[in-house]
Amino acid sequence: MEKTCCFWLREGKKHSWFDCHHPFLLNNHKYQNQPRAFKKGRTWPSHVQEERRSREELFEIVSQQDPNVFGSSKQAQHRTVGYGKTYNWTKKSIFWELPYWPKLKIKNNIDFKHNEKNNGENFFFTMMDVKRKMKDTEASRKDLKDHTYRSSLHMITRKGKSAKPQANYTLTQKQQEAVHTWLSKLKTPDGFASNFARCSSSANFTGVNRHDMIILVQKLILVDIRDLLPKPTLGSNIVEILCKLEKQFPPAMFDVMEHLPVHLSYETLMGDHVHYRWMYPFEL
Repeated sequence: MEKTCCFWLREGKKHSWFDCHHPFLLNNHKYQNQPRAFKKGRTWPSHVQEERRSREELFEIVSQQDPNVFGSSKQAQHRTVGYGKTYNWTKKSIFWELPYWPKLKIKNNIDFKHNEKNNGENFFFTMMDVKRKMKDTEASRKDLKDHTYRSSLHMITRKGKSAKPQANYTLTQKQQEAVHTWLSKLKTPDGFASNFARCSSSANFTGVNRHDMIILVQKLILVDIRDLLPKPTLGSNIVEILCKLEKQFPPAMFDVMEHLPVHLSYETLMGDHVHYRWMYPFEL
């Protein structure tokens, strides 16, 4: 954690992992020569990917925590040296008492189902400009001004009021109406999904449950929205895709949920097939 490159968004009041994926790119990748497309003032060496902590190092750090201290005030009094810099744990999990736990290569499995659903919601609601659910807010535009060179997306003043310029990653009002119309007329097999006509009747997509969002992300968005957005050429590499998204979306979009897919490939190598570890059989 002492080498993490996440930073605090002053207006958004949260951490952002924007422009934290360069270390995972291949050496001499073309994006390493495009500093103005990413975080302002940040430069990356040609190859700075850090090694993962060993199981012994993790066990040594966690062993310093008192497993019997609970409550925020008590935890603050018992935090050891290095909290917030080299680690961010507040207590030792009881799982570490299991004899085999320190030897596991994956201590906390990233659930593919929840990661897909949460990422899908964030990008879909931002593209559809859904109030209170999107990431492209006035606060995110102010943070964007602090951390990027995209002057065309900075907040402007119109008739004495602050306004957001139209971004290329959000649909116009006419395009949004086309999406709502398409979903309202969509017919799916019995039991495949909810009635999207009911869900899309509201501008905020009220009533879209977790299963419906998975269907939107996996099946429908690819058909419905892809012709309405610009045509970037997406590669098959997760890191490269994240970097391409960083060139378009504001820093507020990239919280830890958008960063986690970077580690999915490692977990696949360590834990084998993902369908043995995801939550689809239990929550759909």
